[in-house]
Amino acid sequence: MVDSQVIILRLILATVAGGAVGYERASNNSVAGLRTHILVAVSLAGVSLIQVSIVDTAIHFVDGQPELQNLFSVDFGRLGAQAIAGVGFLGAGTILQMKNGVVGLTTAASIWSVAVMGLAIGMGYYLIGISLSIIVILTLGTMNRVSKKYLYKPTKVIIDIEFLHNETLVTKLNQFFGNYQVEIEQFEWIEHWDHEKSKARYVLVLDRYHQLDELKSELYSLNTRISSVKSYGL
Repeated sequence: MVDSQVIILRLILATVAGGAVGYERASNNSVAGLRTHILVAVSLAGVSLIQVSIVDTAIHFVDGQPELQNLFSVDFGRLGAQAIAGVGFLGAGTILQMKNGVVGLTTAASIWSVAVMGLAIGMGYYLIGISLSIIVILTLGTMNRVSKKYLYKPTKVIIDIEFLHNETLVTKLNQFFGNYQVEIEQFEWIEHWDHEKSKARYVLVLDRYHQLDELKSELYSLNTRISSVKSYGL
């Protein structure tokens, strides 16, 4: 049987490893944060410990009664495999289809990763579990910056929005772009000579998740006072 001190050590290590990944996800306002990752990691470590204990119990039982060895068949990885499958459903719950793309894929992957960490640490493979934790944290913390800087260049566009004069509409437009997580680099208010129509000119920074045509379509449906939405590349 696994010593009680070893059990506590493995559960603590799983908690720390899962918590480290969860902290990074929580700092990015992910739907699954610190508590979720800790619970997954420590629970999977518990599953591993149960599996190890079952195997140890079976081995000791057969050692005492060799004539029964052909009646026992213990699958060392069955519990872990079933637990990993269950974590897959948990991860799927963090993936959301938003108006400007799919979000949550990275968090789903991190949940699955901490499940593997928990299994490894629970079975006593400390080097695998801790090394995996370090790699995942470095990947989550640095690759996002690298991809933004070198792989996905944001694009700038000018959008002219003409509408029947309404000062409060500008506030709604700013809220609209904020909800879409679109960066407003510059804003200009242009009032027509007849004072009946106004134009709001935005310089927007769009990332790879933003679809310009969809954005313009949503702007038209935002308010009936909007008469024209035109875009120009920079």
